Amino acid sequence: MGAHATLCGIPAEQMVVYRHHFRAGGTQACPRCSERAAAAPTAPCGQERLHDKVLTALPSLLRTRLLEALRNGAPITVWINGPADRVSVYAHLDHITDGTEVVRDLLATHEPIGIARVTQPSGEFIVVLPQHTAPIIAWAQRPVGWWRTWVRGVTSARRSTTLPSEPG
Repeated sequence: MGAHATLCGIPAEQMVVYRHHFRAGGTQACPRCSERAAAAPTAPCGQERLHDKVLTALPSLLRTRLLEALRNGAPITVWINGPADRVSVYAHLDHITDGTEVVRDLLATHEPIGIARVTQPSGEFIVVLPQHTAPIIAWAQRPVGWWRTWVRGVTSARRSTTLPSEPG
């Protein structure tokens, strides 16, 4: 997909785009693509790209904590772009405990928007990325068992109703 359309000409605003990491050694990777990926110059990772976008958000405790999480390599479980009303399901509005009203208003349109979710042990940051304004950051609470299902290797999880890094 190019900047404004797919190779066959479908306009970008009519698309819902799913991004994922290309795994050169993966079972679905063709040998030619794997070679091209190995020879390509490096590019900023998802955490670095999202970090740069989040820097333009209004200063807040959520922004500070999200930037810290991204610097420490927190997983981005979803980063999707498309018409707000079609991708709003990825914002998990029913779990947001901080920032619900602003996020709900942004997602009630058909405007192109991005949604990124950054996973933490006690929940996730929801980053709404409108095209013409600064990102909006919200917090969605999750049960402890949810974290274990999404992150491999976690043998224990902290029970918390506070944001990450808050005493609690």
